[in-house]
Amino acid sequence: MNPDTLSRRVNKLRKWARDYIHDVETFVGAPEVQELTLLRDQNKQLIRLVAELKAENRRLNKRLAK
Repeated sequence: MNPDTLSRRVNKLRKWARDYIHDVETFVGAPEVQELTLLRDQNKQLIRLVAELKAENRRLNKRLAK
């Protein structure tokens, strides 16, 4: 969609809708959002790593028990 067409369509909306779209557009690139996204990704990676380490620990404990 052509940006000019999109701008015209947005400008035809009611004020509350234009304000909402503006708020969303300005907040999406905010450093806080980027930081939260990075932290969420790091959290997922850490959860995977902990699961792998727990599995390895169980394997090692079974080997020592023999």
